[in-house]
This record gives sequence, C-alpha cells and structure tokens, in this order.
Amino acid sequence: MSDHTSALQKMHAAEVAEAPLPIQSQALISQRLFSAWQRQQLVHLQLNQLEVGERVVAVTGTVVGMADNEIGIQTAEQKIIWLVLAAIKHAEFI
Repeated sequence: MSDHTSALQKMHAAEVAEAPLPIQSQALISQRLFSAWQRQQLVHLQLNQLEVGERVVAVTGTVVGMADNEIGIQTAEQKIIWLVLAAIKHAEFI
C-alpha cells in the first residue's frame, strides 16, 4: 500500500498546473468541435470548473459524437467522456 501511495505522490508532484485560457463564445466552441469532428483532429478543452487546489479541469481527445447539447470525447486512454457544451469554456485544435 505504501508503494501505491508513494507512486501517487510522485505523479501529483510531477503534474504541471495548466494556465487558464480565455473564455470563448459557445458559437466558436461549437464551430471548433464540429470542425474537429469532421477532420478527426485532436482537441484540447478547458472546462468551467476547477479541481481541488484550484487546478483547471482539461480534457484532450478526439470528438467521437455530438448529440443535442453534448459532445463525446475519446481520450488517449480510449475512454469516452460526454460533456455538456455549456460546461466548456475554451476549445483549441492540437
């Protein structure tokens, strides 16, 4: 158990805090996500929430689906995360 705790502490120590990016309009975010979906291009998203310790919550991946006001992002770990568009404050292509 102590090895696991030590590994977690090293992992968190190695994390670099991401600087908050400017808030974009929902129209621009939607346009970028739709374009990324068509091109199967990676996107990096910052959400309108903060993690414990005031860290920016960010998601990077490929857009795999769009439904109503939600977007599906497949991460590098092959996990699909569904996000409400209004929860995204910044979207950029990678």
